[in-house]
Amino acid sequence: MGGIERAFPYLRFFDIGPHSEQDEVDDSWGDDYDESYAPEDVIVFEDGSKAIGSGGWSMERSEILLGIELNDLGKIWAATLRTLEQADVLVVTDTPEFVSVAPWHARDL
Repeated sequence: MGGIERAFPYLRFFDIGPHSEQDEVDDSWGDDYDESYAPEDVIVFEDGSKAIGSGGWSMERSEILLGIELNDLGKIWAATLRTLEQADVLVVTDTPEFVSVAPWHARDL
């Protein structure tokens, strides 16, 4: 998985996954027979930090738990949205949504 930070440039992502310090992944990525983790279970962010998940060996899905918050661009964007909402130009709801980085969900903002 790559490009999550480029797909959502207004968010900061960080690892909240349930793993221990022993689960740290070295940069060599191991060999093909290392069963301690799958390369699909690791997201390396632009700042070099990593999020480690599980399930990648199934080759069907990988679950990586991420925390998100608005970065500086996101805070500016949120302030703009609040102004537009107050002017009745748009409506913002708190309906739960999910984030997808699938290529068919990618779109320009």
